[in-house]
Amino acid sequence: MTSEIYEALHAEVYGVWFLIGAALVFWMQAGFAMVETGFARAKNAGNILMKNLMDFCIGTVMFVLVGFGLMFGENALGGFLGIPSLQIFSDYANFDWSTFVFNLVFCATTATIVSGAIRSKRTGPGAEAGWQVSASMILRVRTASTWSAESAH
Repeated sequence: MTSEIYEALHAEVYGVWFLIGAALVFWMQAGFAMVETGFARAKNAGNILMKNLMDFCIGTVMFVLVGFGLMFGENALGGFLGIPSLQIFSDYANFDWSTFVFNLVFCATTATIVSGAIRSKRTGPGAEAGWQVSASMILRVRTASTWSAESAH
């Protein structure tokens, strides 16, 4: 009986810890937005903050459709990457939401860091697509190859 209680408690504490970590990482994104705004002219502050908000919005869609599947999908290529799936829509009740939210905010923060680093170098929809690809795919493949059960550590 005590092992069942321990397992239930462990699962709940683990989920709450992941969500606390996700909140802290989300504040990192806000911090990067403030840093980027501080390096720009005052007249561009609203545009930069809106761009960072759109980084999160578009990054969320890309992460749901591509990134999470590459990271935690069925292993392919010897654990190098996962096969994208839409498990979030098909197995809603059993989906690991805390892991999803934690990795989602990392994806969005990655997009904010990349877009801030090349803020004045590239503009327009092509630039937005470029850093969304980097945030949703490149980092996810690297993470999948590192944390996969099949990868050689």
